Amino acid sequence: MTKPLDLSCLSDDVEDNWTEDGTPSLAAVEKLLSRKVSRPEIAKSGRVRYQTPRKTAAPTAPVDYRLEILKAEERVSAIRVRFADAQVRLKAARSLYADAITAWQMANPPPSTDQAYRLHLARQAQHSAEGNVAAAQPVVRRSVLDEVMSQTGGRATRNAAARKVRGLIR
Repeated sequence: MTKPLDLSCLSDDVEDNWTEDGTPSLAAVEKLLSRKVSRPEIAKSGRVRYQTPRKTAAPTAPVDYRLEILKAEERVSAIRVRFADAQVRLKAARSLYADAITAWQMANPPPSTDQAYRLHLARQAQHSAEGNVAAAQPVVRRSVLDEVMSQTGGRATRNAAARKVRGLIR
């Protein structure tokens, strides 16, 4: 007794693999198996286009779903315990970090305003002594109005009454 041919790898989408009645063509099967086959051998395989026989898995024992649910709940409980432990460790690490920052701030207090100003003056004097001071840039006026405004001191120093035209403003 011969074993039926396994023709499940024939693609249903390729027209050349099939005859008009939906059975595999001899040429396609011979090319696939690399040997001569007969039409009764192909018919014995039971393969028809768009009706691929499904390979079924070996039968399994019945599943006890209550037991599976209990196992899943146990796994979830274990994960929750690990998560709670990680949260405790994270809180402890953050506390140590905050303590380290506080200790550093206590050891290195910020300078007062007077100390900061004195430090600035000292650095300025040091740069002047070393010659690291940039040369003063000449002021370039772009218009006559800029020149006039720079000499008068701005709007606050002008005499507003001097510009009034007598007779037009009452």
